[in-house]
Amino acid sequence: MPEEAKVQGGAIQLDRVGAIGRAMLDPSGGPGGPEDWRRWAATYEQWVADPNVYGGMIRQAGPGLFATIRDAKAWVGRFNQRYADATAELADFYRLIWTIDRFSKPTVALLDGEVSWSDFCLVRHGTHKVVGSSFRLSFAAPDGWFTDAGATWWLARLPDGLGERLALSGTTIGGGDALALGIVTHCIAASSFEDIERAYADADPIDQVLDSLPQWTGPTSIEALQTRMSSLSCEAASNSGLVRGLLAEAGNLTLPQTLERDYAIALALSAREPRPITGMKPETYDSFQVRAKTELALKPPPAVPEALG
Repeated sequence: MPEEAKVQGGAIQLDRVGAIGRAMLDPSGGPGGPEDWRRWAATYEQWVADPNVYGGMIRQAGPGLFATIRDAKAWVGRFNQRYADATAELADFYRLIWTIDRFSKPTVALLDGEVSWSDFCLVRHGTHKVVGSSFRLSFAAPDGWFTDAGATWWLARLPDGLGERLALSGTTIGGGDALALGIVTHCIAASSFEDIERAYADADPIDQVLDSLPQWTGPTSIEALQTRMSSLSCEAASNSGLVRGLLAEAGNLTLPQTLERDYAIALALSAREPRPITGMKPETYDSFQVRAKTELALKPPPAVPEALG
């Protein structure tokens, strides 16, 4: 393994490992929080401008890493200082998602085990999403919440209306399903993850590295997934009307516009006179749009350093 240089501490470890910048989401460090997310975003800004950084890597999120945000969402409709603080934390989380999307170098995520849809939003926009055989993507959401963090942006772009069923059914899908949907790029045994990191840190072309390893897909196809999902009920979800409206709108939005809209809804849900999520319509959160845009202040993508072409 190439020499490592630790950039920052915290629950999310940020290191330079050879030619790559690595974000190691370490469950032993406790739940990640706003300070970790701000540190990660600032470090990515440095790495994207550093011609010695070939690419980025994101390693596995451990169980409960983002429990702070998930627990806070459970306070919807009960205004108090804790939830007011949580909306500010969501802004930091959303800015991090956009920063990772803006990272103009190859970004490889290595994932195995269960991952929530909100955690997956951190890696969804990277160039390579590699999952092991135990990978499970859960769409369960806290009661009274919605698929935020920009999730509706990519759910709206899934084929055959599957995004709506995933968002509303609270189901869990495996790596083969995710590969068929195109939301991950490779299914490779987790035992190869260290080899992938080692080769990537040596600046080996990542596509050649991944294509040289045994792939697995399972029997899943879009048609099989559609058949399986058709039996799942989506009508019982209290937020079904809102989520359907968000998905319909998201198809015409950019990712930053989706994040701004999601944050506006979060602000509406946590206002002194909170809007109930059941039956929420655009007019109930449009007054928060300006505030959301101002507080998020999402930057445009940076220019790629000339040395990298």
